[in-house]
Amino acid sequence: MRRTLVILTVLMAASVCRAGQIGFIEDFSLAKDRQAALKQLIPGTEQYYYYHCLHYQNTGQEKKLTDMLALWIKRRGTRSRTPLMREIENRQSLLNYRNDPQATLKYLRERLNLRFDHQRERLGRKTMLPTRLAANLISRDTLTGRAMARHRGTVNGFENSALEWLIARDIGADRRRHLLKRLTRPDVANLPKIIVADLNHKYSSGFGSMNIHRALLLSQLDKCLELKGDLLNKTRFVNTYLTKLRPNPDEDWLNDPKVRLAYLDRMWAFVSRLAPVHNSLKAHVLYQRLLFDRSRGVYDKKLFMAYIKLPRRVVYINPKYMQRLESRRHPVNMRANYTAQTMLPVIGRDEPVVRSYLMHFFVKEDSYKPYEPYIRDTYLKELFAETKIVNGLGDQEKWASMLDPAKYKQLKERVDLDFAHTNGKSFAADEAVALDLHVKNVKTLIVKVYQVNAFNYYRDRMKEVDTDINLDGLVANIEKVVKYDEASLRRVKRNFKFPSLKKRGLYVVDFIGNGISSRALFRKGRLRYLVRT
Repeated sequence: MRRTLVILTVLMAASVCRAGQIGFIEDFSLAKDRQAALKQLIPGTEQYYYYHCLHYQNTGQEKKLTDMLALWIKRRGTRSRTPLMREIENRQSLLNYRNDPQATLKYLRERLNLRFDHQRERLGRKTMLPTRLAANLISRDTLTGRAMARHRGTVNGFENSALEWLIARDIGADRRRHLLKRLTRPDVANLPKIIVADLNHKYSSGFGSMNIHRALLLSQLDKCLELKGDLLNKTRFVNTYLTKLRPNPDEDWLNDPKVRLAYLDRMWAFVSRLAPVHNSLKAHVLYQRLLFDRSRGVYDKKLFMAYIKLPRRVVYINPKYMQRLESRRHPVNMRANYTAQTMLPVIGRDEPVVRSYLMHFFVKEDSYKPYEPYIRDTYLKELFAETKIVNGLGDQEKWASMLDPAKYKQLKERVDLDFAHTNGKSFAADEAVALDLHVKNVKTLIVKVYQVNAFNYYRDRMKEVDTDINLDGLVANIEKVVKYDEASLRRVKRNFKFPSLKKRGLYVVDFIGNGISSRALFRKGRLRYLVRT
């Protein structure tokens, strides 16, 4: 009985009794006839049901208590119990303990959420429990078999850390392809062999269809090419290979001639192996190499001949050469853009470069016949005669007879103030400044040198300085006049030195002669930024 009273006290303390006004509690508690006191309550209220149930409990009227409690729950219309309902139910459960103890105990267990499944602690008892899992239950083979049975045709049952050893197993073509799609790094043993095996499968989407293809190292691409030779002429393979030939980020390939030459050599060594279907790419790489060589004063005839042999629709090309089936099938697209792969600009118009190379070779050559299969004979004949005439070589009358009188007159009257392709665009702070200029038909040459206030220019215009800068109103830092007496047909390379330009800065040199002006912009001393992560 003491145990029942303790639980009753706990339940009563946990309940909230809201009986309304304090006066009725006193009237109900002290009334000699509580049945009469209950008539003061309003039917249907919480207090009405609560005090009626309490009265029936105190008087032992279980039948009336049950009916009143059921009516109370029904009128409330919800499964939740109010605190007053819970109090009546708790009291009744405890009062019924003597008649049905198991029902009361069951109610208390559910009401208080009691658990009696704790294991008894026995001191000094020797345990016989296992200390490790059975190896066959957690072995790699067991877990692999379970994952493959659950995920058929995929490797969804494996984490990324498992892919490196899983790829070495025979997991079937479908799982292998799904695994390759999940790879993000190429540091996997025998990866080229596995990729080629997937490419040879009948449902392969080809090289470049997966991210891991573009992540392969150069040595791995070479291995793929060794295992599957037809990759060499697949566009996506070629584009990926070219990106792997780029200089590393620590090399200043734009300003370092050695690095740029090595980069161009790597690209040409690769693209020279390609089939004619890649003629546009070959021309793109060769053209940039010819430009670079010309800037160094190097004229490689072998590379030049390789370039002009590439069929392309330009004004100077030999029409018969373009009539060949192979030329018509794979002509060079002069505007093909490979900047994303090579970081180099498009070709556009290449006639000035071809012209400069031919003029360089014609200075020492006695005939233009070796170029006739590829270049229009009329173009070669006129350029050959012009080269001999402007350089004062051989029999001038012979060369003049090779030109139309109108063109000969035009050549004689033409004024040239052309900068040499070997001129530098920037000089070190302590480097002597010199420029080469090809001069023709100029008796009086005026040379002006201006120093540009780069800070003010950048601040006012917010753009890079170029040769279109307006020099009106500016006073030249240096100005001199040079007289020449060469014949109007002679084209002579002149060297101009500027020993007084010793300060760092941005300079513009203006050459003016016979109504023609040529302008050069160069820097002396330059800051370059370095990046450290």
